[in-house]
Amino acid sequence: MKVLTAAEMRAVDRRTIEAGIPGIVLMENAGHRVVEFLEKRFAPLAGQRIVILCGKGNNGGDGMVIARQLATRFRPQSLDVVLYGAPEEKSIAWVRHPELMKRMKERQAPSHPAKKPVAQALAPQSSN
Repeated sequence: MKVLTAAEMRAVDRRTIEAGIPGIVLMENAGHRVVEFLEKRFAPLAGQRIVILCGKGNNGGDGMVIARQLATRFRPQSLDVVLYGAPEEKSIAWVRHPELMKRMKERQAPSHPAKKPVAQALAPQSSN
């Protein structure tokens, strides 16, 4: 397997999108593969407490896909998603994954000096 630099990966993504595969499909595929890895490495995921850090770019969108798939497929013990960047910057994660964002509540990180927004996934309620 060849490891690509960030610039090389951006070029591969751009060429793939130009060839007709939408970026959202690439993002979904990347997120799905990460979840498959997590499932193999850290099973059972339902018993895990998971934190996903997402920036405002495409990797943040990948993180939102991962969070959505973990929440819907495995319902972990807890799932927190930390979004870095000001709310007005409208990251790809916010734009492309509104259904997940609707299920999340926004709060401010009191210990962070810049008070960046933090979103926390709503924890699944146990039926016990």
